[in-house]
Amino acid sequence: MAAGDRNVVRLIIDLNLQFEAFDDYNAPNLYDELMDLHKLTYDRIFSELPQVFECNRNDDSPLWKYILINCHCLFKLIKNQASFELDSLKSKKEFEKALSILVCFGIKCHLVPGMPQYSQCNLNCLVKDDCYLILKQYNYLLVTVFTLLECMKNSYLKSFILLNQIQPIMNGLYQLMHCPLKKPSSKTDAGFQMTHEIYERIMNQRAALQSYWRVIPDAMSMSQYVKETLVLLDKNECKWFVKAVSRNLTKLIQAKDGIQTVSVALLQNTAGYDPNDSANAWKALVTIFKLINSLSNSVDFEGNICKQIIGLLSADSAYKTTFQSIFVGCLKNFHLEGKSQKLIDALFEPLMVLVDPNIAVTGERELNELGRSVSILHSSCIGRSLNMPNLSIETIKPVINILFHCYDPRSKNAFNRKLTELICKFFKENSTYEVYDQIMFGGMRNNVILRPREDVCVVVTDDAIIIKRMESGWDKYSDKLVMLCKKDSRLSMKLFLHLLNCLKNEMQSDTTEYQKAGRCETIYQSLCLLAIDPVIVEKIHQAPQDIVSFMVFVLKNIKSKGHQANDPNVAITKCVLSLVLLLVKTDEKGFLIHYEPLVEPLRELLTNDSYSGLKGLITEVLDLLRNKLRRRKTKVSTAAEKAILDVCDQHIPVRAHGLLTLTKLILAEDHSAVERKDFILTLFQQSVGHSDSYVYLMAINGLAAMGKMYPKDVLESLTDDYLDPSRRNEDNRNANRLKVGETLVRLTRNLDEKVLPYKSMLLNTFLAAVKDDDFLIRASSLSNLGEVCRILAYKLGPILPNILKCVHDVLTDDPAIEARRASVTVLRQLFEGLERDTLVVLQDHIAEIYQTLKHLYNNNEDEVMKLQAQLALEQLNDNILQYMRSLKI
Repeated sequence: MAAGDRNVVRLIIDLNLQFEAFDDYNAPNLYDELMDLHKLTYDRIFSELPQVFECNRNDDSPLWKYILINCHCLFKLIKNQASFELDSLKSKKEFEKALSILVCFGIKCHLVPGMPQYSQCNLNCLVKDDCYLILKQYNYLLVTVFTLLECMKNSYLKSFILLNQIQPIMNGLYQLMHCPLKKPSSKTDAGFQMTHEIYERIMNQRAALQSYWRVIPDAMSMSQYVKETLVLLDKNECKWFVKAVSRNLTKLIQAKDGIQTVSVALLQNTAGYDPNDSANAWKALVTIFKLINSLSNSVDFEGNICKQIIGLLSADSAYKTTFQSIFVGCLKNFHLEGKSQKLIDALFEPLMVLVDPNIAVTGERELNELGRSVSILHSSCIGRSLNMPNLSIETIKPVINILFHCYDPRSKNAFNRKLTELICKFFKENSTYEVYDQIMFGGMRNNVILRPREDVCVVVTDDAIIIKRMESGWDKYSDKLVMLCKKDSRLSMKLFLHLLNCLKNEMQSDTTEYQKAGRCETIYQSLCLLAIDPVIVEKIHQAPQDIVSFMVFVLKNIKSKGHQANDPNVAITKCVLSLVLLLVKTDEKGFLIHYEPLVEPLRELLTNDSYSGLKGLITEVLDLLRNKLRRRKTKVSTAAEKAILDVCDQHIPVRAHGLLTLTKLILAEDHSAVERKDFILTLFQQSVGHSDSYVYLMAINGLAAMGKMYPKDVLESLTDDYLDPSRRNEDNRNANRLKVGETLVRLTRNLDEKVLPYKSMLLNTFLAAVKDDDFLIRASSLSNLGEVCRILAYKLGPILPNILKCVHDVLTDDPAIEARRASVTVLRQLFEGLERDTLVVLQDHIAEIYQTLKHLYNNNEDEVMKLQAQLALEQLNDNILQYMRSLKI
């Protein structure tokens, strides 16, 4: 290092160390001796400094002199392009300390209170406290930040600044650029007036500082810059400052590869971070999600942000696993705002080679992007790796057929496991059977569900996913569908019932015999595979009425049309007869009484000479069915068995008497009835849907009795029936739901205190049904809800605000007058249950409820609603009077 540079460094050290040690900053020898020693004058200093220092030339305060000399020395080192090494470790530490003292008195003391690096110090002895103090402080901050930013262009000086001083410099630069500026005015504040001249000078200086924004990020790695920027946001109370820093981070993200750059920087700053350990990177991921989500309304969202997020999937980086987590998190966030389609399309893109015949496939090629897409879809729709709501499984509907095309029932690798879970979840939650038909019968191409091309197949190994051409044509995969559905009993039963319905539709369709024969063959093979499943057989035996009614329809249909032996409908009938034979053979629990309606149509079919090909099978079924029924009737010995037979009788009085007997046996805890309680519960539930009032009232009484003995089982089953009527293949489902609701209310009334453990189940059931499409169901649900509220009263607990919000939403938004009337009834019934505790329980809501009821009574045109509001107000008035009388005065 040159001697001149060494003297300059020595001057900086001596000046700052003496400045910090002096008690009297006005002592003349503090500056004069040092300036005389180094042959400096103020005129010379100003002549060798940039123009920006002229703004404060007339200031003679000790602090300004101190800052001026320091800046002059630093600019001298910059001008000489000094590349120096200090003589000793002691000198290095002294120079570091000198810079920290300069930063303290030149930057930290002049920051806005509340900023992270703000340092409160007494400036009275350093600068004259006059009306221009605030402007002087601005000038001190400006020249100090300006000088240190220039120093960062010198590699050696930069190392000292980056070591400890970068944070206050960044704070100072943000304040100079973004701190709210008072508009020019004739008014004074603490003696200071913002003139047009001062305002324009500051705005010009801000414009000049724009070129220094890149100095700091260019002087360090991007990860270090992002880290330092994020530290600025920590516990900062200045809103303008937080907004400015956030805007800077947003610009970083919007730049080319900005999301990847910022993400890597954040992840690298995570303590002990493993690139493949997404759990350890959770804090960084949360910050990334917030930054990206803040840009969801930006103009270039799709063209830039979404494109960058998609680019993360193909980035060649050690952070691939975490990038995938970022993609999943963004997909979930944007899906909530309805802006995820571009990301979803990117996931579906690798699947298009299995759809579009125009994409050439020669030989074999790897398609590992398919595995990535399936993994992300699994994480987004099923996984719980991020604390965000999952995507609706309906998201995969367009490609569900393609995903099934990739499914291999023999494989047990991770790809196939995720694929299986995705498809099964879709089948469970999707109420339509369109996908089943497309998979089994090929279906027509449409714009909703894509159909796989016929000339390629997917082979999945432990190491790769390979797509290759097929020699043979496309298969319908019916066997594969059956194997998949058999993994879950609900799916297998759902598919079984759908296939039976397909048979029924085939008999009524106008398709050609050739087409009908092909479809019937597929259905027959699938039904045979499902019919041997013990789970399905058990479920059919528990409630065989729907299956039997279907079989009766088929047998009568073929008998009435008189088909020839080569007709496809004969194959359908053969399939049904085989199914009956299997069910009758496997019955071991005495449910054969339900199959008795099959005897007569089978007997008539047997006497018809046109069906000689089926006579052997018909005879076998008839003989087995008659023998088992005969043995079954001779074995009936217990009262419960006799009552069950009565319930299945065709005469209504006998059936009602059977239900009454079963009710008495359940209440008496009869051993044979208790053993068959699940079957008896099913009988009661099915009888609720009977058209005769005598039968369904007996069934409701029976369910109420069973609920008293076995509340958990009965309530769970009834609430499921109420919310999902499709569980039972019945006509007039909504009418039956009304009866189930009546049963639930009666059961609540019977259980009294015992209903408390199940109150959430009941209340949530009725609250959910309030959103039903049928206005009668909505009105019934509200009526039932009000009755339950009346019974539970103050025991409703924390769900009460949800009930009141539901009532308010119905009153204001429901288009059906019946539902709005029922909502007012809920309030009246709630008051009836609470009695004099109304004020205590509803203390936070009583005023709003009272105003609503008064408004309804005074302004509503519907007389019924006015009457309900009047009754509710009268009940409220009575309750308040009771409460006032109970107080001790």
